[in-house]
Amino acid sequence: VTLHDAESFCQYFKNHDSPASVVFADTQTCEFKAILDFHGMGELPAGWREHQASFVLMTTPEWNTWTSNHHKAMTQMDFAEFVENNAPDFKNPPAAAMLDIAKDLKVKNDVTFNSGVKVSNGQQQLTFTEQLKATMGTGNVDVPERFTIRVVAYVGTTPVELEALLRIRVKEGKLTIWYDLLRAHKVKEEAFSNAVKQISAGCGKPVLLGKP
Repeated sequence: VTLHDAESFCQYFKNHDSPASVVFADTQTCEFKAILDFHGMGELPAGWREHQASFVLMTTPEWNTWTSNHHKAMTQMDFAEFVENNAPDFKNPPAAAMLDIAKDLKVKNDVTFNSGVKVSNGQQQLTFTEQLKATMGTGNVDVPERFTIRVVAYVGTTPVELEALLRIRVKEGKLTIWYDLLRAHKVKEEAFSNAVKQISAGCGKPVLLGKP
């Protein structure tokens, strides 16, 4: 039997559970497999291991979006649109603040930037110059050095937090922007560990890490 979510997997397991039933979790493939007629212990007989149920954790579109764009250089416009499209995922700074920054960068898409300097509040300050009807205007845009997002890594599991460094480079007056996720693999391991605990609680038995 193949199940599509953790709740269904646990319900099926409880419906057919026996003293010999065992649940395994493969850390490489993220597959949970229940062997409902596994080998018994003590005086219980050896099982045929024919009655099996499986469930594979699937990463969410949000997780895929953030990890696939990790360390991917963007223009000002691309970055602004990325922030707007993924605004619900921002935790700190909150989505509203990140949207304000993105809108500022979008408006200033055709201006000349100078290298950013760090200010006392931990932000980076970008100085820009723009040509407006034969007059020159100057100003600045403050952007955070790092930000935190909150996303669900695997479908049906609890959200996890990811921290990212915001990278900005200025070349010939133009901005290149990207972000570097910090230890995303450890966060994914945490999400898998949470799923193991969730399924163990739902099935009422400990989950063994490995392959049957």
